[in-house]
Amino acid sequence: MADKSIVKKLDGKLIKDNVIEKEYSRDYSKVHSFLNKKVKIYDNALKKENFKLAENDLRDWLNTLNKLGATQEKLTSYLRCGLAHLCFDYIDLNVRKMTNDEHITRALQSFKKRKYDKSYYKSSVK
Repeated sequence: MADKSIVKKLDGKLIKDNVIEKEYSRDYSKVHSFLNKKVKIYDNALKKENFKLAENDLRDWLNTLNKLGATQEKLTSYLRCGLAHLCFDYIDLNVRKMTNDEHITRALQSFKKRKYDKSYYKSSVK
C-alpha cells in the first residue's frame, strides 16, 4: 500500500514532468485512496506484472466519475496518477530495500517503460 507522503512526492514528479495536471493535485489523494482500498486484491496480480485487473477497476471508477461530469482532461490525469500508483505498488511488492527516492525513481521507470505516461482516458460509457 502506497504511503501518502511518498505518493505525494510521486505525484509531484509527474506534475513536474507534465504527465499529470497540477490543477488537480488536491484531488489525486482520491485516486490513491481508491487504489489503497483494493491493494490486497491486486497484490497477486501485481507480483506477476499483470496490471489489467487493477487498471480495469480504475477505468470503471473513472467511468463513474465521467457519468458525474468529470472532464476527459481530469480523468486522463487521474488515470495516469493511478497507473503510476500501481507501478509504485509493484516495485514495493518486488523490491524491499530502497530509499523513498529510489522507490519513486523505480516506479517512474516502470511507469514510462509501460508507456503509461502516454495513456489517455477514453470513455466507454454510452
